[in-house]
Amino acid sequence: MASPFLQRLASLALAVCPLLPFPAAALAAPIANGDLVALHYTIRLADGQVAFTSRPEVDRDAGLAKAPWYRPRPGLTPEEILVGAGELLPGLDRALVGRSMGERATLTLPPEEGFGLPDEKLRRQLPLVKRLPRSIGMNGRIFLDRFGKLPQVGDTPPLGPYVKARVSAVGGDLVTMDVTAEDGQVVEDELGTARVQVTEQEIEIRLEPKLGAILEIEGQPGRIVSVTGDLFTVDLNPPWLGQTVTVDYEVVSVQPAASLAGPALPWVEDHDAGLAAAAAGNRPAILVLYADWCQYCKRLFAETLEDPRIKAMAERYVWIKVNSDQLTQYKEHYKQEGFPLVVLLDAQGREKARLDGFKPAMILKAAIEAALVPAATGG
Repeated sequence: MASPFLQRLASLALAVCPLLPFPAAALAAPIANGDLVALHYTIRLADGQVAFTSRPEVDRDAGLAKAPWYRPRPGLTPEEILVGAGELLPGLDRALVGRSMGERATLTLPPEEGFGLPDEKLRRQLPLVKRLPRSIGMNGRIFLDRFGKLPQVGDTPPLGPYVKARVSAVGGDLVTMDVTAEDGQVVEDELGTARVQVTEQEIEIRLEPKLGAILEIEGQPGRIVSVTGDLFTVDLNPPWLGQTVTVDYEVVSVQPAASLAGPALPWVEDHDAGLAAAAAGNRPAILVLYADWCQYCKRLFAETLEDPRIKAMAERYVWIKVNSDQLTQYKEHYKQEGFPLVVLLDAQGREKARLDGFKPAMILKAAIEAALVPAATGG
């Protein structure tokens, strides 16, 4: 039998404990797959440079070194992720399971657990020496597409760096241009050093590239990473691929999977009726153009548009879906090139943004907020 002192101590504890506040994390179930978690995070490279952050104070701190590609994420608010869906980093996703609201932690993740490995197919080798004839011919339609105007004799289109071009003749579909350059010219720019040599037949441009310089290829920026023999290599992979990263994170909120069902999206399956409803209610519209045979369309409806973050927006927008594979006038109207296509429209039916192909919920939500939230909130 316990002593009177211990009995009194136990009674005192029972009397006092109900009055003491318990941390919310102690009362909450551990995070599990399917939960919706809001995180603050900062991701650093091995050299300490900040690559990405959701924290305004980290973004504003001029004393913190930022990666060359660093750009602040719009809003700089906690990032919502669906645990188990692999939406941020695989290692972070797995580490969240079993954690609780309010917890902070630091992870070091190898490339396989972080942003992943670079794709060797996205490396391009280019010659260090480029040779141009002193006179070149170009199809008139290509000239129009490239330079945005019909050719006329005397035009000086921007043919490329280090050389000048002048239209000398236009006949039928052929545009003839004379190409000139300054012999012996040495040009230093962000790509490196270019040396120009002119002969009677051609113009030779020899590049001494600067490692790390950014060169755009087919509209995509790449980094010059190496020079071998007469070739240099441009890497079109995002620069964070292949890097070990350190992640500091804080769990800001947790919504258990069981609480996330939410209402179904109220689809309108008539294009014109949907736009009329948007105008009448002064609400923006989300238009999905799909095809029955399209597997990515099925994924979009089954995964992205069933995600709780998207369903939470159900009442803020008019949701329209149209089978543009059958109703081809809408495919033509929106200049649709593939399936699916999501078009974000304001209340007057004006296009604000579009997303081609399948997109996960995190990407769709961010696009909606960037294009339509001010309109939806009356801003």
